[in-house]
Amino acid sequence: MPGAQANCGQNEYPHGGLCCVLCEAGTFVADHCSVSHWRGKCGSCKEGKSFTAHANGLEGCVPCRQCNEDQITLRPCTVTQDAECQCKHGYSCADEGCEICERISQMPPDGKGISQNSTDATDAGSPSQGTRSVLVSWGLIFPVLFACGF
Repeated sequence: MPGAQANCGQNEYPHGGLCCVLCEAGTFVADHCSVSHWRGKCGSCKEGKSFTAHANGLEGCVPCRQCNEDQITLRPCTVTQDAECQCKHGYSCADEGCEICERISQMPPDGKGISQNSTDATDAGSPSQGTRSVLVSWGLIFPVLFACGF
């Protein structure tokens, strides 16, 4: 009976030609209604394991988000809301939903980094190219000056 689905109200969902009343947030449809405009049997979501945020006609709850090792839990999952995660200190969100965190690094993978107060790329723990050039120059000039008697 396709016409019955078109007559479903705002707090109803179509199922098998009937209009069933939605289950409340925090629950799911365990058994659909057998009479239009009635509610079937609703089951509860599991605290910390699954949730539904709104009235629904779902046949199961939505699994809770699990925060990764590089994240902290800002808000735990309840039967009516998902967990909220945030990247730990030293990490930043790599995607819009912050599902993936990237380590914030001042040293790119090639071992060369950029100092915060400078634009010179340097090898970690070694003098900059400019300093190295001065040292090499003095290393060549000093023996020449010494040999000339200065």
